[in-house]
Amino acid sequence: MTEFEMAYLYNDMLLGLGSAASYFFAMLTAFLVASYLAAHRLTRAMAAIVVSIFVAACWGSIIIMYRQMESLGGLAGEMRNFANAARGLQWHAVAQIQEFSLYLSRYIGTGLFVATTAASVYFFFHSRRTNRKMEPGHDAAAGVVAPREGQGQDVPIRGA
Repeated sequence: MTEFEMAYLYNDMLLGLGSAASYFFAMLTAFLVASYLAAHRLTRAMAAIVVSIFVAACWGSIIIMYRQMESLGGLAGEMRNFANAARGLQWHAVAQIQEFSLYLSRYIGTGLFVATTAASVYFFFHSRRTNRKMEPGHDAAAGVVAPREGQGQDVPIRGA
């Protein structure tokens, strides 16, 4: 492989990682907005399904990003070896990066993505609880919603 092919491949892999991260953060943003606006309206079963789908999608995205970071680290090592053998790539920034930093960055990045996913699930349940308490007519101690005008008896809240 020539030095320009390596540089092009590295760039493509970075773009793939950027796309996967963009997908992750778009999904995360949509989940957070939906959590704030609608989590309190879901039954327990629907909430479990929504959270399960989100966690599964995040898990898949995190695995893809980890594998991409792992491949980038391997390619960076090859590019450094290529540059150290004086065959080219001395001009590329990857030839100057320490191997340890690339090794460590994949674990730090993966840890941050996992922590972000966990925090988002916590926010979902926090929003669900907080917004349920703020609904008009909700009696948290009794677990009932007072009837609105023209309605009958108190209706128990499912899953409260």
